[in-house]
Amino acid sequence: MRPVVVTGKPIRFASGADSVTPEQLADLYRSVGWRFEVAEGGGEDRSGGADLARLGRLIAGSTLVVTAWDGETLVGFGRCLTDGAFIGYVNNVAVRPQYWRRGIGRRLVEKLMGAYPGVLFMVSATGDVVSFFERLGFKGYQTSWMAHDPQGD
Repeated sequence: MRPVVVTGKPIRFASGADSVTPEQLADLYRSVGWRFEVAEGGGEDRSGGADLARLGRLIAGSTLVVTAWDGETLVGFGRCLTDGAFIGYVNNVAVRPQYWRRGIGRRLVEKLMGAYPGVLFMVSATGDVVSFFERLGFKGYQTSWMAHDPQGD
């Protein structure tokens, strides 16, 4: 596999929940416009924000986390949830916009899925992200449903 090179140096990939902090993840999510914002005063904001503790639970609760780094800057993140035998779910793949179209997102997904050979992976995608996952071989099916948070989220 060729290294992904940006600004003349290779992007470094790391695995594990200890490869990223909630603060770094919040900054990355803000860069892509996701609603996972750090709430004022560090508390939970029911209008759509998530505090750092909640992002910490997102990281810790993942089966596998893969991150991409340009020096000390987190430029990509992906995670999966899986039983390791039959089924898996790729979730929260994000790459800073200035790093798009350089193979970082593809490499994140390949590393997540490659850690669990023989597992069938699913993803939930909307908008422009659909074509990204289609290019990686995912196919759309009309067989998924979502339960909404009873508290209104």
